[in-house]
Amino acid sequence: MILDNNQIKSLVDDQGIYQYSLIRQRFAHLFFREDLSPIGNVLVFNTKAGSGSLYLENALIVAVELPNLSMFAGVCFQRLYATQLGSLISMITGKQCFVDESCIFADGLQLSIALTSKVKESVLFHIIFPIETERQEFSKLLLNEEDMLTFKTNIVEAFNHLTKSIFLETQRDNF
Repeated sequence: MILDNNQIKSLVDDQGIYQYSLIRQRFAHLFFREDLSPIGNVLVFNTKAGSGSLYLENALIVAVELPNLSMFAGVCFQRLYATQLGSLISMITGKQCFVDESCIFADGLQLSIALTSKVKESVLFHIIFPIETERQEFSKLLLNEEDMLTFKTNIVEAFNHLTKSIFLETQRDNF
């Protein structure tokens, strides 16, 4: 689900900064209600983001909740999903991307930040793409408005396809 500005207001503090609250609590039921997927849900939104010394003037946040998963399985999924997102960025920008550990890199610089936690038998993770930042160690995700909307839509579609295909594979009788 791509969040609109009204939905984002409930996630930011008085200064309009998102402090990664969705990594500390299960959130899918609040946004998806009767459309909640039992195999996982994803939110995508742009906002100022910061916690501690990491402040981003503008960032694209991908927030995922995967219910009933071990931390090991959640990290495996996160890395697989990050690889898909890197491929989507490559298709849009023409830049070579790769995943190292949990982060996406392009042009020799880190293009994403990954946060992962486990809450009540669910794995929660964020993939954060800096758009505007003073931090020199990060590459900025610079997309025009049309490409950004395409990327956000593809983020959601890739997540839904990946969770569904993994679920279907677990239902097969492989002998």
